[in-house]
Amino acid sequence: MIRRTLFDLKQRLGNRSALELHGQLAAEERLSRDELERLAWKRRRAIVFHAYDQVPFYQRKYQRAGFHPNDLQDPADFAQVPVLSKDELRVSFEELIAHDSRPGQRRLSTTGGSTGVPVRVLFDRRVALEAFAWRVLDWWGLHASDHVGFVYRRTRRGAAQAVNQALWWPTRRLFLDAAAMTPARVGYFLHQLERLRPPLLQGYMGALADLAGELETRGVRPDFLRAVWSTSTPLPASLRHKMERAFGCPVYDQYGCGEVFWLACECREQAGLHVFASRRTIEAVDGQDRPQPAGEWGDLLITDHENRVFPIIRYRNGDRGRLLAGACPCGRSLPLMDSVKGRISDALRLPGGLTLSGEFLTTIFDDHPEAVQAFQVHQAADGSLTLRCVPGDDARALRQIELATAALQARIGDSTHLRLELVEHIGHDRGKTRFIISELSHRHGD
Repeated sequence: MIRRTLFDLKQRLGNRSALELHGQLAAEERLSRDELERLAWKRRRAIVFHAYDQVPFYQRKYQRAGFHPNDLQDPADFAQVPVLSKDELRVSFEELIAHDSRPGQRRLSTTGGSTGVPVRVLFDRRVALEAFAWRVLDWWGLHASDHVGFVYRRTRRGAAQAVNQALWWPTRRLFLDAAAMTPARVGYFLHQLERLRPPLLQGYMGALADLAGELETRGVRPDFLRAVWSTSTPLPASLRHKMERAFGCPVYDQYGCGEVFWLACECREQAGLHVFASRRTIEAVDGQDRPQPAGEWGDLLITDHENRVFPIIRYRNGDRGRLLAGACPCGRSLPLMDSVKGRISDALRLPGGLTLSGEFLTTIFDDHPEAVQAFQVHQAADGSLTLRCVPGDDARALRQIELATAALQARIGDSTHLRLELVEHIGHDRGKTRFIISELSHRHGD
């Protein structure tokens, strides 16, 4: 195919590092589990030594904690490495830049959380992050040169967009702005999709869910799609069910964060998200930052083995998740994690000291995904709760919603009133859905 040939030629001429990393990733996922763990440990230990030698912040932090990289004699010793908090990342930006890095090796990125307080990080330009995306496309039987439709916030316009399209030619990339999904724009985008017939659709989960609803309303089924790639927000079973029905193909979940891209992603088996363990480390830890065993929920700590200009080591990014035991039927040795179910800040604190965790609240319909098309839990300033649901088409949907509401009320007890509200639509914020909202003043940001 001419698109694939031209794509490969362009990369060999101008992006050879991405081709090399793509090949390395393909080889690393086929290592034995022991070989993979040894490689990951070597790189994890190396980034800690590098940070201690070259990054003022880490040197001072580790010295105050009585930790030295020489203490890392065994993988279990990694739990001794002090945790990096989001507040530290926010206020210590300059001190986190490695002395031996040069400006040309750095790329600034700013990510904002639910609090609206931005976090700045520097990415290492020497790491060709696009190679991770190419690898994932391989898992799904696709290629980076395939046509694709995007549903994201539009960041390129005018001349910048024209240049981007020219660089990708003859691959075509269609865009729907998730921040401006008017009926006319959605209709035009669907018309473009039907004409181009791309095998891949990629976008923010909330915007994709809305697009799926629009397809069902119009009675349109895009039989050309082979994969839908959902990003930015946890993907509950209920919404995955709705989207796979509307798009007529698998909907795959990916995990990453603004500070460290490409942490984990599903393969065709959808048996969990494969962690790119040779290049990143993901830990689930308890309240004392001790590693949780597989299957147990905890705060996630993220380590990037690759970013040597701005090391991110045992970073508490605010997400909650769990690692999974066992191997994927696909045969890859990459370890598995569950889909992230919520953020630390998603926990709702109720009178009497009860806390409802995000990973619990986002799964209340997992046993009956056909019951709802979308849902949201809202905590008002007085502490009362509202469960908003868009009912599914199943004849038992209302009964299942009522049972789920009763189960949630039993869980929280009589001290807090829970109101059920059936709605026709739950909006998103520029394509990103918030499943849990609290107006209580004591909540902290992400």
